[in-house]
Amino acid sequence: MNVDTFLEQFGHLAEAPDGIKKLRELILDLAIRGKLVKQGTEAPINNLIEEIHKDRELQIKAGILKNEKEILKVDIEKFPNESVINWGCLPLGEIANIVRGVTFPGSVKTREKRSSHLPCLRTTNVQNKIVWDDLIYIPSEYVKREDQFVKQNDLIISMANSYELVGKIAIVNECKTLTTFGGFLAAIRPFVINQEYLSHYLRSPTIQLAMRSTSSQTTNIANISLKGIRPLPVHFPPLAEQKRIVAKVDELMALCDELETQQQQRQTVHAQLTTASLHQLTTAETPRQQTKAWQRIDTQFDQLFTTSESIKQLRQTILQLAVQGKLVPQDPEDEPAEKLLERIEVLRRELLLQKKVRKLNPFKPMDDIEPFSIPENWKWCRFGEILVDLRYGTSKKCSLKKSGIPVLRIPNIVRGKIDDTNLKYTALSEEERENLKLRTGDLLLIRSNGSESIVGRTAVVGTDDEIYAFAGYLVRLRSDPQNINATFLSQVFDSGLVRHQIEFPIRTTSGVKNINSTEIVNLLVPLPPLQEQERIVSKISQLMNLCEKLERDLENQKTSSANISSALSAAVLNQ
Repeated sequence: MNVDTFLEQFGHLAEAPDGIKKLRELILDLAIRGKLVKQGTEAPINNLIEEIHKDRELQIKAGILKNEKEILKVDIEKFPNESVINWGCLPLGEIANIVRGVTFPGSVKTREKRSSHLPCLRTTNVQNKIVWDDLIYIPSEYVKREDQFVKQNDLIISMANSYELVGKIAIVNECKTLTTFGGFLAAIRPFVINQEYLSHYLRSPTIQLAMRSTSSQTTNIANISLKGIRPLPVHFPPLAEQKRIVAKVDELMALCDELETQQQQRQTVHAQLTTASLHQLTTAETPRQQTKAWQRIDTQFDQLFTTSESIKQLRQTILQLAVQGKLVPQDPEDEPAEKLLERIEVLRRELLLQKKVRKLNPFKPMDDIEPFSIPENWKWCRFGEILVDLRYGTSKKCSLKKSGIPVLRIPNIVRGKIDDTNLKYTALSEEERENLKLRTGDLLLIRSNGSESIVGRTAVVGTDDEIYAFAGYLVRLRSDPQNINATFLSQVFDSGLVRHQIEFPIRTTSGVKNINSTEIVNLLVPLPPLQEQERIVSKISQLMNLCEKLERDLENQKTSSANISSALSAAVLNQ
C-alpha cells in the first residue's frame, strides 16, 4: 500500500480500537522515514550538515556549548531509513544543545507568585503542549546560568518520570514571562534544524522507544541521562523538505482532531440514547408502558448495545428491573414474601436457643422506607431479617504449602462464583473448622478491599465448595435455603440499589474500604416470593448470557478491526 492509499483509508483506520491514537503514531513514523511527502530537488544534504557544524562550532567558541566529541558516536544502522535519498543522519547531541534544568530543595518551592521568585516548569507541565497553569515558583538565585531560562521554540523533554511518560516532549510556542525549568526536565535547542520537525521526530513511537531504552529504572521512576540521548541518531532531510513534512503532519493531526471530535460527539449521542432508553424501562409504571419501552429497545437493539459501557448499562438495568419486580410476571398463587420472613425468624430463634448461631446486630426500624414501589406479594426488609447467621473468617496466616485446610480469600470470589485456583492453606482446630464450615447456599461477601467496587461483592457456595474455610476479609452470610434462593441474593448485591448503599457511606482505614456486620444486616432489600426468586434467577441467567454474547461479538469485532488496521499500517511502513 502506498501513502496515497493510506490517506484514502484514513477515516476507516480511525474507527479501529484506539484508531486515532495509532493514526497519530503512524503519521509521525511515516514522517521520520521520509514516506509522508514527496522528495524535492533541494540542495545536497551535505550543505545543511556543514551549516549545522558551523553553527555548533560558533556556539562552542562562544562558550555556550561544550565540545563533547567522545560521546557523539552514532550507530546509523539502528534506524531503518535506507529507502530515502538526500537525507542526513547525525547524533542528537551534534545537532542540538541539550540543557538540564535547575535543582532546588523542595522546601523552597511555592505556588504563590512572589517578586523574588520565578515560575518553574515541571514534568506535569509537559503534555502535548506546555501547560502554563499549575506552575510552581522558586527563588531566582537557584537559576545559575542563562541557558536555564525557557526560550521560545525550546523543546522541553521529561528526563525523569514513569517509564510510559519519560521522554515526553512539548514545544514552547510562546513564553510571556521569564521562566525556568526543573531538574527533571531538559531543553533541546537545535542548530539550524527546524525545531518543529525535530519535535515530530522525537515524539514518534520509534524514537520514544529508543529514548526510553536508554533510561535507568528505579522503583517507580525511569531516568534519561544526557549521555544516554546525545548519541541518539536523528535522520533529517533538507530544510525545505522538513517544512513540507511539518505542514503535512500538522494537516493530518488536525484531521485526527476533527475525527476525534466527531467520534466523541457520536459517543455522547449514543450514550444519551442508551441511557434514555433503559431509563424508560426502569421508570415504567404500568405493564403497558414497560411493553412499549421494551419494544423501542428491541427495534434499536443492534444500534444501542455496541460498546462495553452500553452493555454494562444493560446488565445493571436487568438487575434493577429484577429488584423492582419488573423482570418477570407475578403469580398471585405464590406465597407472599412476608411468610418467608416469618419462617426465617422462627428458625433464627431456634438456632439461637440451641447456641448454633450468634445473635445478629440489631436492625434499624423500617419506618415505612420504600425506595420504590414493589409488587404486593413482595416485602421491603433489612438484609439481616433474611439471615440466620453471619460470621467473619479466620485471621490465621495462610500459605501456599498444601498442609491443613484450604482457605478461600478475596481472589477466590469471582463474578458471583467460587474460583478454587491459587488456594492457600492453614491449620484449624476442630472447633474452628466447625465454626468456619461452608454449606451449599451460603454467600461469601468481601468486607474489605482497596477498591470500593470490590467491597460487598459476593459468591454463592456450591456443593463442591463445602470443603473450604474462609479468610478474615470475607463474611459468611447464611440464610434458609428452604425460603431463600442464594443466587437471587447474590444478584441483589450486584444491583445498583445495594451497590449504592455499600459504596456511598463506605468507610476507609489507611486506604482500605470496609463494610462491617452492622452495615450488612441493615442493608435495605426487596424480597419476592421464593417461586418468583427462582423465576428471576432463570431470567437473569438468560439475559446475562445474551450480554456475554454481545461482549464476545464486540471483542471479536475489535480484534478483527485492530488486525486490519495493523496490517494496513505495516503495509504503509514497509512498502
